[in-house]
Amino acid sequence: MRMDNRNNMFPKMPDEMRAMVEREVEKQLRMDRPESDRNRKKPVRKMVIVGLAAAMALGTTVFAGTKIYRMYSQQVGNYGVQVKIGETDKPEQENALPNGEAETDGGSLTGDTVLEIPAIKVKLNYLPEGMVQWEETKYHYETDTELQGGISFVVYAMDTGDDAFQILDKNVVSEEKIRISEHDGVYLELQRDAGGSTYARLYVFYPESHHVMEMMIGPDVSREEAIKIAEGMELVELEAGETPEVGMNVAWSTAFQAEAETEVETEFQGNRIAEMKNTHQIGEAFSSEFFAQDENGESLHTDSITAKVTSVQVADDLSPLNGSEYIDDSWLNAVDENGRLLPDEIRYIKRGDGIDTLDEIVKTEQAAQKLVLVTMDYTNTGERTLKNVLISNGLIPICENQDGYSIYDRGAGDEQTPWDKVESTGVAWCGEMGFFNWRTEYGNGGNYIGEISPGETVTLQMAWIVDEDQLEYLYMAVNSYPYAFTEEGLKTGYVDIRQ
Repeated sequence: MRMDNRNNMFPKMPDEMRAMVEREVEKQLRMDRPESDRNRKKPVRKMVIVGLAAAMALGTTVFAGTKIYRMYSQQVGNYGVQVKIGETDKPEQENALPNGEAETDGGSLTGDTVLEIPAIKVKLNYLPEGMVQWEETKYHYETDTELQGGISFVVYAMDTGDDAFQILDKNVVSEEKIRISEHDGVYLELQRDAGGSTYARLYVFYPESHHVMEMMIGPDVSREEAIKIAEGMELVELEAGETPEVGMNVAWSTAFQAEAETEVETEFQGNRIAEMKNTHQIGEAFSSEFFAQDENGESLHTDSITAKVTSVQVADDLSPLNGSEYIDDSWLNAVDENGRLLPDEIRYIKRGDGIDTLDEIVKTEQAAQKLVLVTMDYTNTGERTLKNVLISNGLIPICENQDGYSIYDRGAGDEQTPWDKVESTGVAWCGEMGFFNWRTEYGNGGNYIGEISPGETVTLQMAWIVDEDQLEYLYMAVNSYPYAFTEEGLKTGYVDIRQ
């Protein structure tokens, strides 16, 4: 969901939520990398901390050695590019960047040594007109564009030596070796979808402090603007007492290590019919666990709130939203001259390997898009006032077959099917809420109930745009993951809103 883009709409993130975001960033760092990189395990190292030889401000190195290190890239197949840091005198580095004025001595580490790299923050001296901060290390345009994205970045601390940096990007359609304020850089344009849309990724090497910046660039940010942003970046050492932002100082020694965590199941493996008996109907109140705060601002989880879907309205246009100021611009742009929702083009894709082949469209079809507006009552059944109650709902399409219940898959086929996945090009999306009719002063300004007293009922509206063929499969996931069956979702029970 998109957020209101005002600079004063970014209050301090609660510690509990910050921890959740940090875990998600680490997960995204793995998931955004090609599978070969995500699954690469690094050996467990004994931590031997080496003190800094000089402050960052002096621009000196802490590595022993006299070799000159540069960032360079190598082509892998037709569409793979490997970005590395290494010695400039190696013959295989034919694609190294042209020599610049600011070459810096560096060195590699051997054994179990892990360096203590200075913690830094990024100072931005330039942002395009209309671009504002969204979250820590994440910026987008104040006025939504058709292809929303903006920029976000991660800064890696090369604690195992500069020459340990090595990343393989797939689906690269163009590559450029550049200099960013006297630093080596590699600018990659990557396939975003099989229809020809692209996004970009920029790597910049800062040998004086042993950091590498990776900037993710949305399709609404031009190459020229992205480079100007990077040229205006300064890496500044944190002062005593300052806290690193999310995504800063990510230790390279652990950046892509596999975590021992339980992944969300794509399909529940138990007795699916029996588990789906815990289904709620429109007009039925039920309990769920909510994240909230007490009157003193202390965070808590509570089951003393009931949720109830009171009505579901389906429309061909946005009129049920009554011209709300909170309608996303992408929705406003998805209607014709008569105000009716435009059709969605469904693309059936043959997935490429990203190295020798790209994704390819093998079939297309049209689907009507429909607005689904859900009205819900939330009642505080407890004995204390609750504040900043997080509302997190999604639509999940579920169908019944001979084996039980499963997630509806429009593109399901067999071994002979010439496609691997299905992409929607419109605004139709189940998952998280696309519209909500309220704002609070807490968090990002949306999807919270500011305060609810004992016995009080708060009525809220939320909406999605979905493809017409999904209407007969729609359930609501209340406070649970809306993309697959989970134990939590099945325990709470989904709400049957099928039309």
